[in-house]
Amino acid sequence: MPRLIKKKRERWWARSQKTGRQAGRKEKSKFYHTSRWRKLARQILIRDNYLCQACKRKGVLTAVGEKPRDHAIDHIQAVRQGGDFWDPHNLETLCAGCHNRKSGKERHQA
Repeated sequence: MPRLIKKKRERWWARSQKTGRQAGRKEKSKFYHTSRWRKLARQILIRDNYLCQACKRKGVLTAVGEKPRDHAIDHIQAVRQGGDFWDPHNLETLCAGCHNRKSGKERHQA
């Protein structure tokens, strides 16, 4: 007897099409995987002595780790607000906490 082949249903959590804010995320993040960005990020870490610049402005010295989840090289003026992506003067080292705080504030302003 022939077998009935069921059509696989697409799972809601595995959809290939992203919507909303995630739609442009892949396009924006492609620069962060280039060797040019990694070299620039390393230069910024060395320039800032592996210290969070936001904490330093508050008078607290917070060292950031080597692993990417321990720190962020952040644009001082957001690129979507006219900041230059590759300008080292528009970049600073932030600890994970300060980066999350700053990103959250920027998201609510947008």
